Amino acid sequence: MKEISILERGEKIGTLTVWQEGLFWRISCKINQEKEKVRRVYLISGWNVEYLGIPYPRQAQAELAARIPLRRLPEEPTGAAGCAHPRGEWMPWCGEVDGVFMEEGYLRHTDAGMDLALPPALARRLPQWISAMSAITLFGEDYFLAQLDKWGAFSSLQIQNGETTDEEVYHNGIDPCLLPYAVTDDSVSGSEFEADCPDL
Repeated sequence: MKEISILERGEKIGTLTVWQEGLFWRISCKINQEKEKVRRVYLISGWNVEYLGIPYPRQAQAELAARIPLRRLPEEPTGAAGCAHPRGEWMPWCGEVDGVFMEEGYLRHTDAGMDLALPPALARRLPQWISAMSAITLFGEDYFLAQLDKWGAFSSLQIQNGETTDEEVYHNGIDPCLLPYAVTDDSVSGSEFEADCPDL
């Protein structure tokens, strides 16, 4: 059984407990409830992000219970994120980039690898890579866009003495064959559900 902090914009908003039961991950989470604010909760495993659902409000907290087949997240979950934005191609994410932990970011998978949007303050934690990032606007806010390969490493560019070379940079990462399946239905959690059916 593993307990993970649920982060929203870098702040802890609740706790998620995850454990393996047979061929499934079982998940139970509680988040701090804010009136008239709908939050979606996501489970993160390396570079995979799995949508869990919308916690059901219960007084000062909101609760959610779910289960996910192990084939969807073969590796142990590493993080959890809450987000008020509607679901789309960008998924909330937190984790390590080039050995540096990022409390907030948005991730989307592409044919070439992955795009990772980081707030400017967090992007500056990667000074050796920031010149290779581009500025984008996401959800009405400014972010730096990092383009990563399928293993979560910066694409084949290495900055040396202010110059760009073609030397490949490799890092440990997740098997590119284990990219996430389609996200599940955007429903409020009143009882436990199985998060393994794609949207239609």
